[in-house]
Amino acid sequence: MVTATAGTGVITVTGATMNAAQASCTVTVDVTSNTAGIYNNTNAGNISGAANVTTTGVSSTLTVQALPTLTKAFSPTTVGVGQNSVLTFTITNPVGAPARTALTFTDALPAGAVIGTPNGLVNGCGGAPTITATAGTGTITIGGTGVNAAIGASACTITVNVTSATVGAYVNGAAQVTAIAGMLNGVTNQTLTVTQASLTKAFSPATINQGGTSTLTFTITNGAGNPAQSGITFTDTLPANVVIAATPAVTSSCPSGTGVVTATAGTGVITVAGATMNAAQASCTVTVDVTSNTAGIYNNTNAREHQRGGQRHDDGGELDAHGAGAADAHEGVQPDDGGGGAGTRS
Repeated sequence: MVTATAGTGVITVTGATMNAAQASCTVTVDVTSNTAGIYNNTNAGNISGAANVTTTGVSSTLTVQALPTLTKAFSPTTVGVGQNSVLTFTITNPVGAPARTALTFTDALPAGAVIGTPNGLVNGCGGAPTITATAGTGTITIGGTGVNAAIGASACTITVNVTSATVGAYVNGAAQVTAIAGMLNGVTNQTLTVTQASLTKAFSPATINQGGTSTLTFTITNGAGNPAQSGITFTDTLPANVVIAATPAVTSSCPSGTGVVTATAGTGVITVAGATMNAAQASCTVTVDVTSNTAGIYNNTNAREHQRGGQRHDDGGELDAHGAGAADAHEGVQPDDGGGGAGTRS
């Protein structure tokens, strides 16, 4: 009788027999190890309880070769809304390990993160795998016959673009890797942080005479980490009786320039469509000159703006237009209280 319980390290043969004239017989048991190394199984070190059999010639060596290891990382780790980060899967084959084939895995991105457009897929590991990485979806699969790993020490990579339309921190760890075959899951938690810019605005000067000119400055401040940003879009509807000056004098320190700014003299709407910021850029500004022929205090707040992507609104500005002889008004920034419109005074 042979006792060999899975997961244990002892094999026991009890009461084996041989027929007359039988030269030999065999007992076989499959064994395994999750730890690379050389394992000697000898008479002196491993055989015990022998009866009616000579064991002095027992000696056998098992060599367990290390498997490749899969890891992954985002670069950059902080991006703007809608911007791509490159997710790199690295397969590392250790020193002395043989070449490997048929390496497969699936990575499910965290909710809210998707494969970018374009997907930027590059297979640097060879083989003829079936790869699924469809833009806008959340799963990357390296399947079919899989990819290869060269004789160790070696490393190869598979890269794909990942993005998100929503601000947040997206953690992609070992638990997201499934259907892994032919290698070890060495993945640790990798975080992709998605930020967006914020918008403020102010008049300068904040007090003008009727028909005078004030410069309305929109300041776009980058999110944490100052990643590249694009698609920053908003419309600012000026309070009644405030219009864009005859000479709008539009300026922009954003890389997208003034071409994305629409500010028509005599109208009350300023539109910025598709402004951009470079990586490491902390802020940029767009300025437009405005005027009013009607005395009054004009509050230009967040509620008057319409966001269409890429930024959040923090506060507004106040413009005081008065006639000759009127007392100077205060200058200040109005908090975003959800209100808007204009107040007048005589």
